[in-house]
Amino acid sequence: MNDRKRNYYSSVVALLVIVFLVSCGINKLETPITIMPTKGSVTIEANQTAGFATASQTLVIPTGTMEPTFAYWATAQESRFDAQHAQIAETKQAILGLATTYPQLCGFENEGVSVSPDGNWVASDCRVAGDFFRIFQTHGNLIWNISYSEIFEFYPEFLGSVHVLHWSADGNYLYFANRSCCADIDAETNGDALYRLNLQTGDWKLLIPGIFNYYWFFPDGQRLLYILNNQAGGFVRLHLLDIKTGKEELMDVGNFEQAWVVWNHDGMRLALTTQTGSAYTDDSKFALVVVDLLQKKSQTIIQLTEDGLGVTAWSDDDILTINRWNVMEYNGDYVSTFEAVFYDLKINQFVKPTSVP
Repeated sequence: MNDRKRNYYSSVVALLVIVFLVSCGINKLETPITIMPTKGSVTIEANQTAGFATASQTLVIPTGTMEPTFAYWATAQESRFDAQHAQIAETKQAILGLATTYPQLCGFENEGVSVSPDGNWVASDCRVAGDFFRIFQTHGNLIWNISYSEIFEFYPEFLGSVHVLHWSADGNYLYFANRSCCADIDAETNGDALYRLNLQTGDWKLLIPGIFNYYWFFPDGQRLLYILNNQAGGFVRLHLLDIKTGKEELMDVGNFEQAWVVWNHDGMRLALTTQTGSAYTDDSKFALVVVDLLQKKSQTIIQLTEDGLGVTAWSDDDILTINRWNVMEYNGDYVSTFEAVFYDLKINQFVKPTSVP
């Protein structure tokens, strides 16, 4: 792979990181939970663990996928850039409004702010103000501060940031994760250790230890999917945890080294963007796998390819919107190309949209 192509993939990784950080601004999350709150770092162990293997099926990509022109690629790329900057501007404006209303808000300069779905709580990463994570009431006087020294194992030598992952729909709990800073890894991760805070008492506890993990709450909020040590070098195993009962199921989805998730509307199927290899060794390959949690099956929709890809939407009528990107030579120059393709899960084939921009 030449230097231009290598530089491109590095820029793609950087872009994905920026998009993730922007999404950590003001999040609207859902969900109920009930577990006994205990202060301190106590690991929850599942009551039962049931492992099941996966029946894997590979689907061949049919012909007739879209072949956009370079003009379309350029337009799509510009539209994505404009939308991203509009989102950043809206997030900044909303956070400045919060800072004006609530003087107890700190850390808003870094945009590490999240508001609970009911609007009763605000959480912010206050490293600039003194290495702590703050959660406060918007219509009350409760303020909870959690020191970095209590949640970062190697404080103060190695710090990072704290991210809100989930607010419970009953308004009782906040789930958050610390995240290591500046580790030289090739991983899709949204946190290290997972913690749960009781918003009414201020008690918090460690739920899942480790580094470079990936967490995602089911749409119903009753269950958690997580992947431990989600980095190049291991094989993806999905942990499906019932938050209320502690019952856990394990599911293997193939010889992939890391993955990240998009759910369907009822939370019983998910699309995994999977990856093997590393950006540092120029051998990254991506695939798309759809998992049916009821039937305990996985289907490989797009086989391993050097093209980057990711699911951006799953419609109610089971059509996936998939973005694929690559570097192509055009008039002697290398350009970043983006292609939107659409896959209909009802008929298991790629389809064209009703209109192409």
